[in-house]
Amino acid sequence: MRVPMKIFFSVVSRTTAFFFIAALLLGRAGLRADEFDIIINELNYNVFDNGGEDSLEFIELYNRGGTAVDLSGWDFSRGVDLTFPAGTMIEPGEYLVLSPDPAAAAARYGLQRVLGPYLGQLDNGGEILELLNSKGQMISRVHYDDSTPWSGRPDGRGPSLEFTGVDNANDLARNWKPSKTLGGTPGRVNSRRVLPSRLTQRGPRPIVSSQGIWRTFAGRSNPSDPIDAWTRIDFDDEEWGEAQGGFGYGQRVGFNFSTQISNMRREFNTYYIRSNFTVTGETLAAIAAGSIDLSMTVSYDDAFVAYVNGTEVARDNIGDPGEPVAFDATGDESRNETARVELPDIAGLLVEGENVFALQGVNATRDSRDFYIAADLLMAENAQDEKDDESANPYIGRIINELLAGEGDDPGFIELFNPEDEELDLSGNVLLSSRGNFLYEIPGGTVLAPGEFVAFDSKVLAIPVPAGGARYVLLAADGRTVLDDIDVEIETPGRSVGRFPEGDEDVYVLDQPTSGAANTYAYSSPVVINEIHFHPPYVPAGKDCSRQCSDARQWVELLNRSEEAVDLGGWKLTNGIRYTFEPGTTLAAGAYLVVASSLEDFSALHDGVENVVGDWSGRLNHATETINLRDGLGNRVDRVIYGDGGSKNDEDPDDGVDDRTFRGSTWPILADGDGPTIELVNPGLGNRAGVSWRASNDAGGTPGVQNSVFEADPAPSIRSVKHSPAVPRSDEAVVVTCSISALDVLTEAEVQWSIAGGPSGNANLRDDGAGPDELAQDGIFSASIPAQDDGDIVRFSIVAATGAGGRVRLPLEPEADPFRGFQGVFYLYEVDNSNPPDTGAAVFRIIMNPNDSEELEDRDEASNVLLPATLICDGEIYYCAGVRYRGENSRRLTNKAFKIKLPPENSCKGIGNINLLAGNGNDFGTSTFNELLASDLYRRAGEPHPQEWNAVLHFAGVVGRNYDTRYIRKEAYDDDFLTRFFGGNSGGNLYRPMDPGGLGGFGGGRIMGNLEYQGTDPDDYRRIYDKRSNEDEDDFSDVIALTRMFDAGETPQAEFRQRAEELIDVRQWARFFAIMACVTNTDGGIWNDGGEDYFLYRMPSDADRPDAGKWLILCWDLEETYTGSNERLFRPEADGLRRFFAVPEFARLYYEELLIVRRAVFSRAQMRQRYGYADLMFPPEDVYDVVDEVDTTVTERLGYFDANITLGVEGGARRNVDGGSRLIDTGESWRYFRGTENPSGDGLAWTRLGYDDEAWETGESGFGYGDGDDATVLGDMRNNYTTVFLRKTFEVEDPAAIQEMTLVMDYDDAFVAFINGEEIARSNNAPDGAVDYESTSTSNHEAGDDLDRFNISMDKIRAGANVLAVLGINGNLSSSDFSLIPVLASTLAGAVAGPTGGCGDSIYTTGSTIILAGLADPVNTRSVVVRGREAELDMVSDGNGPYGLRWQVEVSGLEAGENLVEVIALDGEAGKGMPIASFETTIHRFEGDFREYDGALDGDEEWTAEGGPYRLRGDVRVPDGRTLRIGPGTVVLADADASIIVSGELRAEGSEESPIIMRAFSCADEWGGIAFNETGTDEDDPTHLLSFCDIRGGSNPDDYEGCIAPTDSRLLVTDCHLENIPGNAIDGVDAVLEVRRTTIRNIFEGIHCEDSDTIVLDTIIENMTGNSDAIDFDGSGSGRSRIQGCIFYGSSDDGVDLGEVSVDIKDNIFVNIADKAISIEDVGDQGHPTISGNLIVRCGTGMAIKNGITISEGDHNTITECQEGIALFAKDESNEGGHATFHSVICWGNAIDVIVDELSTVAFDFSNIGMDEWPGEGNLSVDPLFLDPAGLDYTLAAGSLCIGTGREGSDMGAFSFEGDGPDPEDTVFLRADANLDGEVDVSDVIATLDYLFRGGPGPDCLDVMDANDDGQPDVSDAVFLLRYLFSAGSPPPAPFPESGTDQTPDGLWCPADPAN
Repeated sequence: MRVPMKIFFSVVSRTTAFFFIAALLLGRAGLRADEFDIIINELNYNVFDNGGEDSLEFIELYNRGGTAVDLSGWDFSRGVDLTFPAGTMIEPGEYLVLSPDPAAAAARYGLQRVLGPYLGQLDNGGEILELLNSKGQMISRVHYDDSTPWSGRPDGRGPSLEFTGVDNANDLARNWKPSKTLGGTPGRVNSRRVLPSRLTQRGPRPIVSSQGIWRTFAGRSNPSDPIDAWTRIDFDDEEWGEAQGGFGYGQRVGFNFSTQISNMRREFNTYYIRSNFTVTGETLAAIAAGSIDLSMTVSYDDAFVAYVNGTEVARDNIGDPGEPVAFDATGDESRNETARVELPDIAGLLVEGENVFALQGVNATRDSRDFYIAADLLMAENAQDEKDDESANPYIGRIINELLAGEGDDPGFIELFNPEDEELDLSGNVLLSSRGNFLYEIPGGTVLAPGEFVAFDSKVLAIPVPAGGARYVLLAADGRTVLDDIDVEIETPGRSVGRFPEGDEDVYVLDQPTSGAANTYAYSSPVVINEIHFHPPYVPAGKDCSRQCSDARQWVELLNRSEEAVDLGGWKLTNGIRYTFEPGTTLAAGAYLVVASSLEDFSALHDGVENVVGDWSGRLNHATETINLRDGLGNRVDRVIYGDGGSKNDEDPDDGVDDRTFRGSTWPILADGDGPTIELVNPGLGNRAGVSWRASNDAGGTPGVQNSVFEADPAPSIRSVKHSPAVPRSDEAVVVTCSISALDVLTEAEVQWSIAGGPSGNANLRDDGAGPDELAQDGIFSASIPAQDDGDIVRFSIVAATGAGGRVRLPLEPEADPFRGFQGVFYLYEVDNSNPPDTGAAVFRIIMNPNDSEELEDRDEASNVLLPATLICDGEIYYCAGVRYRGENSRRLTNKAFKIKLPPENSCKGIGNINLLAGNGNDFGTSTFNELLASDLYRRAGEPHPQEWNAVLHFAGVVGRNYDTRYIRKEAYDDDFLTRFFGGNSGGNLYRPMDPGGLGGFGGGRIMGNLEYQGTDPDDYRRIYDKRSNEDEDDFSDVIALTRMFDAGETPQAEFRQRAEELIDVRQWARFFAIMACVTNTDGGIWNDGGEDYFLYRMPSDADRPDAGKWLILCWDLEETYTGSNERLFRPEADGLRRFFAVPEFARLYYEELLIVRRAVFSRAQMRQRYGYADLMFPPEDVYDVVDEVDTTVTERLGYFDANITLGVEGGARRNVDGGSRLIDTGESWRYFRGTENPSGDGLAWTRLGYDDEAWETGESGFGYGDGDDATVLGDMRNNYTTVFLRKTFEVEDPAAIQEMTLVMDYDDAFVAFINGEEIARSNNAPDGAVDYESTSTSNHEAGDDLDRFNISMDKIRAGANVLAVLGINGNLSSSDFSLIPVLASTLAGAVAGPTGGCGDSIYTTGSTIILAGLADPVNTRSVVVRGREAELDMVSDGNGPYGLRWQVEVSGLEAGENLVEVIALDGEAGKGMPIASFETTIHRFEGDFREYDGALDGDEEWTAEGGPYRLRGDVRVPDGRTLRIGPGTVVLADADASIIVSGELRAEGSEESPIIMRAFSCADEWGGIAFNETGTDEDDPTHLLSFCDIRGGSNPDDYEGCIAPTDSRLLVTDCHLENIPGNAIDGVDAVLEVRRTTIRNIFEGIHCEDSDTIVLDTIIENMTGNSDAIDFDGSGSGRSRIQGCIFYGSSDDGVDLGEVSVDIKDNIFVNIADKAISIEDVGDQGHPTISGNLIVRCGTGMAIKNGITISEGDHNTITECQEGIALFAKDESNEGGHATFHSVICWGNAIDVIVDELSTVAFDFSNIGMDEWPGEGNLSVDPLFLDPAGLDYTLAAGSLCIGTGREGSDMGAFSFEGDGPDPEDTVFLRADANLDGEVDVSDVIATLDYLFRGGPGPDCLDVMDANDDGQPDVSDAVFLLRYLFSAGSPPPAPFPESGTDQTPDGLWCPADPAN
């Protein structure tokens, strides 16, 4: 390596310290992005054979990232109690198991490391687990359950619960599956893990590389006799040559000529190459089995023939297949190609062991100008096989069919059954019981035919089948894989337990044992559920009930419909309610029994009903519930799954009336809280059918007596209608099935079907076992509809009738038609011969009667009327779904979003309210992709969020694409959401604020849900706050209290903060808006100028959370996100929210949360892991563009944050143009009042000092609209009011000390100004006399014109507080703009007035007093002190930035010459707080004036230190033929945008001691830069020089793209420092550029060049921000470029990004590059790049090699701790990927080490690849043993297997083994003595900070600086030492207080004498 390790560690220490400070400044926000790589990965919450103990349960964590993470101090906030001990680390890719009994878990699961014990236990019924880091931020969250949509199998039945993804959301049920294996996979990769497609593209690997070493033979003759013998394995090629491929001559861009055959032209036509390769027996078997595919790629000019082991496998452009080709043959024609050839039949050609790959390249003519031959033989795992292997579930289920417990000598039996359609081989399978007992290993040869039984009894069972409750599993022959499980209670002697019927999920106590035969059970239901009161009318809360108080009035009525009494003793009601009947409970024949939730409540309402029992536990859900009635054996006697009759249509939501135009359910509607119960029409009907029930005629129902709706001869009831197949093809008939219950003989039962405009027919429903009916007399009827044409939509209905009871048709019709011409409701299916794409996402198919779909498209898009449809989701059919468009704006877009409503009793995976969002927004339709990313960001930040799933939608005739993959399914915010996210705290009030009239509120007013107080009438809130929970309560008092709190008139400012903290979770609100600032939602909402698209949730007052009783704010509409990167930070326009952010403590929380999110979940490293969603949603050719657009916005937004939010403290001088200081400056905070009326009080009361302006709004100047200069935008001013009133107080300590005070006004159109109630200034166009809110100007005046200045008489000024009041006046109501920006400046008496220039560390002035002002860290700074004086502070909470804590202080008594001033930010009051940041500025007071320049130089010029400072008032041009020389120590300050444009020559030669200083004249402005304008690039053209120049604060000259911009010029930049540049530091176009020993820091892009020759050597580029790269080259110049010996540290984008460039990248270091450290695509004119000797660590992707790039010289690189190590792929629509041959490389410890797509190839030899041992000579897959990775030392440690095992005996990797350093006992030093003066004092703190932040000299012994002995010199050492010196902190560890040797091994070492 050419980069000295000391320089590297110096840069790393300094930059690491910067980021450490950034984290320190966040207070609680010491959060690293890689912490979010830790996920909860596996749970075993109910262990199969725990024996009642929970000691074997476990939680598994997984580190999916590329860096080790310190878990010290982490804990679980919910679920279990565990705090991770100090020093707990989890390595990349490591699994960490947590257990309540670590020893037991380690022994059981064979683990070396188990952490614990934790207290508590995982709830078997499900609970919330939340993992927090040491700062309390939520890192991973899972709310698991044991019911739908979660699998119930992990609940004690054998499997664990495994997370299936890698970068997916691990709190979504869909991403968790039961493990394949018993007990799960603790400490190992999950058995159900499915890699996203972008991570499984490992692509083909060369087993013979085109860039490898080949045997070669020049075709001057045939190489063998016979002619083809050279192609065989046994051919002796020892006399052949040996060389590296590829081979050729001439020029072919894209072909990589490693070996030039310079003598081929005109001498010989053919060239022969051979390479041996080895195939193991295992690989050979895999090839034969098809799990590994072989192929070849060959690049050739002009023809070739290829052979494997003597057999021809491919040829092109020469002769006929199979004919040998002679040495003097020629190609058929001239051709150059790269071809991919699949080799499907190669398995028969290969042998285990040595094989040979041979090619003959053939030229078209002997005189051809070029020739080329190169080939790769590739091996690839079959992608589909791999996917199937990973995702397939071997679980079969329903095999264990019957069990009989042992009794006496009889051990009982276990019966198995084959439910499959194929044979089931049970050989070697194992039966286990949860009692910890091995039961039986099934002998080999046991094979069951479909439907066959086998029983195992006393002859074979190891032990008797135990009585009582137990779980049983059937394991595969491996003894681990679960094939079936069953949970049974065997309590009745002599009675077996089993499934009925066979293969069913339901388990019964059977009538008798039937070993080896069909199970028998006679289903009997003498007692039925006859009446249900599931939703009584609303009951208000009282002292004994806080919510859902009407539930105490619920009840269920049973009826004994048999002719005999039934003993109910031991019977149970189960599921939603739980009740066990007491022994002796008897129900007489025909009698009723009521089971009540509360006997007391029931009796109070139903006096006289005698046969009542209770109380039950649980509650009946108001929407749907399952009620099971079980007999004393546990067998189910009756079951009802009722529904509330939803969904309903309500076209006018205001009236709250069901329009009765939609009927999605067969259950009654009127019993849902309106008073009636639901009653069974006749107890003889099947009560599972909704049509068997009616709402009672009597309010309160008919408990204990005959139902009011009883019918003696009812119509038949129909339920469970289904058709099969769900989506038939055109050659398939469809079978319709249903259950029919009738009291009389059916006289009619048929399916009536039709096609709109086509055929129709009837088909009889049969239950006779004939035709399509499978089983006779089982109550299930079947009929067949003939096959129809592709695309047909088939409508059908079911009709049934009896002679006495009448006729019924399903589906039911609505009471009123939803539109004119409505044809009715049908069951529907669609004939479709196409197949949906296999994306892994759920496939939704909406099928609508064409008449209805036409209505949907033609009617008013705003209609919310549901239309009937059939929904098919992943094969499950849901009829009578209600469908409409959804969304306020999205329904008007091209791709429609849909709302789908299902009845609650027939919901889709537990969801009855389905939102399908459509992709819109641009050509790709990325809005849903953006929505997923934004919602996922809220999820990862721990915020309440809607779950979202990828979806594929097919909706023929309505959705344009056949299968649109861009849809997502979005969870609705409802009771289910509240339960999911808040668990037991879900009983609060949920509201959706609305904007009923569209943007701006309805009726043209401002009435919308923007938290504006509307008074005390609840009716004023109902329309704008839609209540979504506890709707029965109809109580809006809480939202009224919330809005009252935000109202300035209702809550005085003095009370506002306290009241807000009482009512809302202030930090959560701050976090909500912080995340919204990241995603930049451009839709109108509460985050900007709207009052909708969010939700409010008031946590119950009795919640077990710190936010009990407080309001939370929830995200909702996120589709229009990631569309703008420069949105200001404080965007809300609602008055209440502006008031919220104006509270400094709340603004501080907002900044804190924003910085937490920015550094963690919104970091580039975390965001780029989320883009895998795009793989599921878009075609491969679009994915890059889709991702790039969002990723660009993300990185630009990050850059905006970094550029505009102050960390630390910064600033400069505030001044006016005459040299005074500003008392009130632009951007400061004012009170303002919109002129819709006069302010309170008499006419001028508002101008006086004592006026109460607390109710006024707060905003930053300027004020206005339409001018672009407005920090406070008055968006409602136009057409509403013409005036704005402003007030601002200011302090004057001693008016006599002020020499002069000036008011400077920038305005549009007029103004009048007052101080302390007296008028001091009036614009010429302001009206005469008194002014008020209706005033207008007499003429127009544009902002930005000459500013008006007014001298103020000092007799107007008081000592202490004063007030400046200004009335801004517009020209008229309809004026297009308005602006008002007041500035108040003063000059102190006795001060020398004069201009002031410079910024930051260097300020130049002619005055004796200036005002220093700037910004400090807004999170932790509590005071800023300058020269012992405390600065005034003002939190920035508005405007366009920059942002932070504004400070201002007067500095007086400046002496002539240099005045060193330190600005210190403290975390407490002045004199008490600890320093958290500081900077020093040198104020140069000089005599005379700035030497000003503007325009072209008249002749040669020389600028010197003595002649300055120089001020550039405009562009300074150096004409052709002129030279500008700038000498050492010269100071050049430039006005806004002023530049130096060089057409002649520039020689800027500073020195190390006296660098040239180039700065902006004002901190508020950026100067332009230096441009070199076409001065030539030939050797005799001038080479411009920038040497030892310190350049800061520049942007770019007009028409140029960089601060330093050579165009068609030669430039040498050496030993310079470039910093704080908001663009490209250096930008070359057609240039010859060399950059040496230069530091580039805190900029957007380092060096960008286009079509240039560029050399960058020994340069440090640190902290790139935004969507820009450290180095970006596009296009080559005339030679090769070079990047060597450089250090790249910290970038939001790429380190080196190269396109069409020929470049050598050598001996560089890349650390913390968020995207790609090295990104290369498209070949440059001078050949392919080389990459050697580079260290790449902790980056997004180490190397990205794309689009035709071939790396043949790629050696001795180290890539580690990255998310992706090396990636080779084709980008965009390129048909060529990347290719590389590496040797001596270490690619280890990355999340994914190598990714190769199908168009790319990569070969390694003598390398260490982490993911597995890569094919190739000398490769390893072992820990490389880096010396000190934590300290960024990646040299090889002693014992590393990488030492000496690279090619030719070299060490692998970028850093060789250096041997051991000096022994610690040989090094004597004094810890913390940073300046080596023998004492430890504050000077050592200064020396440490100087080294870390200013590049100051550091000791050779870095251990001296490591004051806290943590192994790393950084800012924590300075803080540690300060606390020791001044705050009684701990002393430094030994050696201290005397010199000695280091007692702690670490990565730091010292020379024997540290002082030298």
